[in-house]
Amino acid sequence: LINTKQAGIVNGKSVNHLNVMELIEAIKIRHSVRNFSDDPVAQEIIDGLKSLAEQYNQAAGLHIQIITDDPEAFTKGMAHYGKFSGVRNYIALVGGKTGDLEEKLGYFGEKIALSLTQQDIQFCWVGLTFSKKTNRVEVRKGEKYVGVICFGHGTSRGISHKIKARAEVMEAENAPQWFLDCHESAKV
Repeated sequence: LINTKQAGIVNGKSVNHLNVMELIEAIKIRHSVRNFSDDPVAQEIIDGLKSLAEQYNQAAGLHIQIITDDPEAFTKGMAHYGKFSGVRNYIALVGGKTGDLEEKLGYFGEKIALSLTQQDIQFCWVGLTFSKKTNRVEVRKGEKYVGVICFGHGTSRGISHKIKARAEVMEAENAPQWFLDCHESAKV
């Protein structure tokens, strides 16, 4: 489970930049995008991402990195699943080899991804379709490079896919409202 340090509390101060309602709205409108235009992402957005990465790295002992203007990462040694085009920017998900590394990177990576959605920047989580050898990510001894979140101005905003009704995926007759709300957010 994510503890309070990982959840965005560092030295008694919140590093959460999104309130709950903003998060819910961002969750509802986000969609993966694999095709990006050549339009550059504004420097103030890049600076904000770097600031978030720094805060989350301190909070959870990670090594998340914001890489910009690196078109080579998606051109060599790629798997053939999910074609990407125009990728120049990505968030490298790196951290020390621990039992909860993927959970921490997923949690903080999604917080960064939702902040992108709020700034009208498209993204896509990537685990297999990029080259770990041809990009500019620093991986220190004892660290693992898990994946990336590519981002930029998409050629589209992505498309919504059919989502199953709650009754099709779970039984929750007496579930508390907070649980039902979490389920709603997870299935979009």
